[in-house]
Amino acid sequence: MGEPNLDILESNVKHNTEDIREIKKRMHHTEQDVSDLKIDSHSAKQNFGHVFNSLSKVESSMEDLSKKFDADRSERHKDQVEQMKQYKSAVWQVGIYLSCVIIGGFLLMQFGL
Repeated sequence: MGEPNLDILESNVKHNTEDIREIKKRMHHTEQDVSDLKIDSHSAKQNFGHVFNSLSKVESSMEDLSKKFDADRSERHKDQVEQMKQYKSAVWQVGIYLSCVIIGGFLLMQFGL
């Protein structure tokens, strides 16, 4: 009766030893996976940091361009207003001159000169 119990005990120890080795292998793989995830997480954080910095630079560049565009548009608007004033003045001068010529011609015809 002692030997079958011993055989069962040896078999159990053998299975337990194999189980322990298998658990150690799984644990090693899990530790490696955790290490890889930490590295990936760190890399992702750095990449996100670079992306956010780039976005901030793009945003400030867009703001600068918008300000320049607004300033340029304002300057062009001033130029257009000035040109319209000059055009209006020229049209009035031509109108007054033509009116004087027409009225003068009419008067000259009336007086027979």
